[in-house]
Amino acid sequence: HSSGTFVVVNSKVTKKITLQNNIFSGGSGSITNQTGAIQKTNFRSTAAGFVNKSAWDLRPTSTQALNTGSAVSTAALKAIASYQHVAKGVTRPALGTIDIGAYEAQ
Repeated sequence: HSSGTFVVVNSKVTKKITLQNNIFSGGSGSITNQTGAIQKTNFRSTAAGFVNKSAWDLRPTSTQALNTGSAVSTAALKAIASYQHVAKGVTRPALGTIDIGAYEAQ
């Protein structure tokens, strides 16, 4: 797809959402429809690099996403797990500054 909105927030939500350490890949639309949403250390590309997208290995390969994430303000939001297809989780390694996105490149 070439346009659209990555994160749609219901208009009844009055609190500003925080989008932090995400990779938005593909399309030329907007990140979110919520005016004033807090966006911090996200990476956007029309074709972000992943290890093997067709095999669901979405660890980032782009140097713009590696070791460029920012610390979250609360422990409840700390990345402690990574998604692993199909519906399996693995412990997320802590290798210095976190990477942007759902995965830590190893």
